[in-house]
Amino acid sequence: MDFWISFANFFASAIRLTAPIALGTLACTISERAGVINIGIEGTMLFSGFLAAAGAYYTGSPWVGLLCGCAAGAFLALILGVLAIYCNGQQIVIGIGLNLFGPGFAYMLMRALWDTTGISPWVEGFQAVNIPFLSRVPIAGTMLRAKAIKPDPADISLTNTLAELRHMTAPPMPAKTPPRSTARIRRR
Repeated sequence: MDFWISFANFFASAIRLTAPIALGTLACTISERAGVINIGIEGTMLFSGFLAAAGAYYTGSPWVGLLCGCAAGAFLALILGVLAIYCNGQQIVIGIGLNLFGPGFAYMLMRALWDTTGISPWVEGFQAVNIPFLSRVPIAGTMLRAKAIKPDPADISLTNTLAELRHMTAPPMPAKTPPRSTARIRRR
């Protein structure tokens, strides 16, 4: 029995540590499906993480930190989109620039705000919500520790999540109308 608990804890930590990389990969996939090569996702994630920590630290609210991180990611994605689509920039070069800008600017601000680089002061985190039925499942209850942000069972359905991911990553269906060229919206 101890082996299975250790294995479940190991598997849970592997999922927890792999989640940011998997979400970044999913963001790149969605971006590529939209026609923009976003190679700067790592820099965007680092800068968003810094602003999320700074927002949560200075306001004391993890929700404000979450909004600050989302706003930073959206702003850098907007920069990439404007430079690539409207200014006819090379998407790979812009992405490399974002990969250099994100961590560099975050480390500079960390040094200015907290006199450190690479680690922020302790910030308030989200409170755990216990899901009663999940703690009774033998291995999943140990792995997930019966905690989630949304307690609604419909939101936790793995089947719905996998179906949504399958539709997002499915090959495109043939269009009934000819595709529009992005050259019409680009400024020359």
